[in-house]
Amino acid sequence: MGLNYERGVAEALHSFGHRTESALRHVFERWDIHNTDPNDWELFTAYDMEVPGGAHVGNIHFPPNGQQDYDYGNPNYVITFADNWKRYPYLLDETRSVNCLEWNCNHPEYMRWWFRRLPRFAGVTDNILSNWWYYMLDYESAVDSATAQGGYVGIPPRKNNPITRQYFLDQNFPNPFNSSTVIRFTVSSTGFVRLKIFDLLGREVAALVDDKLRRGKYSVGFDANELSSGIYFYRLTAGNRATVRKMLLVR
Repeated sequence: MGLNYERGVAEALHSFGHRTESALRHVFERWDIHNTDPNDWELFTAYDMEVPGGAHVGNIHFPPNGQQDYDYGNPNYVITFADNWKRYPYLLDETRSVNCLEWNCNHPEYMRWWFRRLPRFAGVTDNILSNWWYYMLDYESAVDSATAQGGYVGIPPRKNNPITRQYFLDQNFPNPFNSSTVIRFTVSSTGFVRLKIFDLLGREVAALVDDKLRRGKYSVGFDANELSSGIYFYRLTAGNRATVRKMLLVR
């Protein structure tokens, strides 16, 4: 393993990142983040623009919130599953919001952030070493090692280890608000969705969405002109999951 001679550290890491992507593309024999049954490499490199609500770590050009090539300074927040890779191959559905502050909004820090999340664990998962770094160090030896160890070592098949990626509900904006606010949410697969508003006593005061929606990002306005000041809750339900957030109406 070695770094190319480049203009600076960021550029050297960037070049090595492309070598990493090439190696893992060959390891997993596919790189299609829109596949309905994504492999681990496709999950790892997913970003919000292409997989709404299902971003993980991203790729060398596109961070989780990237909207264009080299978008390392994007301040917009998105939901990400990136933290789950610290326990690979046991991928759960832990999520949080991130923007470029996660990597100080610059190129070299994003490269470091990305490389630190590459799996480097013992064992074999689905005939592939759980330490992906071996494939960058010595590709042929890593392939031989994975074959010698068999299908998997102490790791359940991926089909028994699902990742939940149904939707994400943003905080309304503005909040606190006077009379009107906007609620944004993301649906990762087609299904029936409900978005309702409740007061402190749990009484429904508005139903903003009650319909079957396609995968994508949505923005819904809420007009509270007929309501009094106070705390309200909005709940998004999709499938068998629900998320509730709080908002404050101030006259």
